[in-house]
Amino acid sequence: MERVAIIGGGPSGSVCALSLLKEGGSHPLEVVIFDKKPFSHYGPLGCNMCAGLISHSVLETLDSLGVPVPANVIQRKIEKHFFETRWGGVSFENAPGAMLYTAYRGMGPLDPRGDEGTGFDHFLLNSAVKRGARHIKEMVTSLEIPSQPTRPIRVRYGDHRVMDAHVVVVACGVNSSFPQVLQGLNFGYIPPVTFHACQAEIPLDEGEVNLWFDNSVKVFSLGLKGISLGAITPKKRFVTVTVLGSHVRRADLERFLLNPIVTRHFPPHWELPTQYCHCHPKVAISTAKNPVTHRLLVVGDAFISRYLKNGIESALYTGTKAARAILEGKVSREELIRHYVRPCRERYHRDNYYGKLLFKTHDMIAKHRWLVVPRLHMISKEAKKERWEEKTETQVLWHLFTGSAPYKSIFLRAFTSFAKSFAKEYFLMVKRILKRDSMEEE
Repeated sequence: MERVAIIGGGPSGSVCALSLLKEGGSHPLEVVIFDKKPFSHYGPLGCNMCAGLISHSVLETLDSLGVPVPANVIQRKIEKHFFETRWGGVSFENAPGAMLYTAYRGMGPLDPRGDEGTGFDHFLLNSAVKRGARHIKEMVTSLEIPSQPTRPIRVRYGDHRVMDAHVVVVACGVNSSFPQVLQGLNFGYIPPVTFHACQAEIPLDEGEVNLWFDNSVKVFSLGLKGISLGAITPKKRFVTVTVLGSHVRRADLERFLLNPIVTRHFPPHWELPTQYCHCHPKVAISTAKNPVTHRLLVVGDAFISRYLKNGIESALYTGTKAARAILEGKVSREELIRHYVRPCRERYHRDNYYGKLLFKTHDMIAKHRWLVVPRLHMISKEAKKERWEEKTETQVLWHLFTGSAPYKSIFLRAFTSFAKSFAKEYFLMVKRILKRDSMEEE
């Protein structure tokens, strides 16, 4: 029986294992997952450093693999977004038929108040084990790639233990040190460029979360120095606060949280706790180079992911694509490039350039009142329309904040919105201001 070693038990690794075990059929495989992280632990020890916003398409993918996500994994259903700026905010509901969910990637923050349910990564890894994967709770320390491509790869792990594998799937993620191990193997792997985000779990009473955040993700474009976007994602008894920028730190997160525009979204008399669970995850902002060699392939964000958004979806996509190539016996370097690397790059790589352009444009707009206010007026007007197809600017923000559509299509929607509506709204705003100034002079 051929053995597949998977280094990393997060979403991309676990879903790769689930796909291999489900689709193996007449060609059974031994699947071994290496991951030392205890996803069953509360607090930083078991955390996988992610806001945990999950799209309905992710749940559908897992349903198709025979592992429906149980209710105790879901912290909250998200039905709408609130977009806040220095000059006001607007609320808009999800796209018709779309639903988002929040979950913890670990078991949740350290909290004496009780059980927070089951973590998403813990559920996925357990599902893979129940399906037949073997979980070794050790770190892989090195790999030995043979000079002859037909021979197995030697995996060294734990305390000088060794295992040979027919295929190795690296699902380590950009937040581990294993990409440096891959670079040392000299097959040309170069990891993605990253920057640091900052994230915190802020405790609140469940009633306060229900009242002040309800089922809404709040996104902030305040034009703050060094902070591109801020977001507050509600769970049950916590809200996850995320700030994105160029290597933001805890001081930037607290500067964001203590901004008066942000604090008014919290209960009256709320104060920032002196201690709270926080982390500084790396975020991949480019594509890795040479992510495969003979019988070895890299999955998840250590290879490629959608720019800044919906990382779980891209982790599942690369994991299932990797499994398909392995099951079809396409494991030489040339075959992996053709059947794995190219499809993944076609889905994300070029599209991410549109994403970078969209987010840079969004950052620029957030700093100028004359650009923000017409946009808010457009979204407010669109809220009165019944048909989603007529809400062009709302669609742009919805897909931008959720990553639920290719960035190229969002870019085209944004261009259409500007050409058809924004210029008109901008002209009307200028006309109102000039009329007001004229009346004040009289």
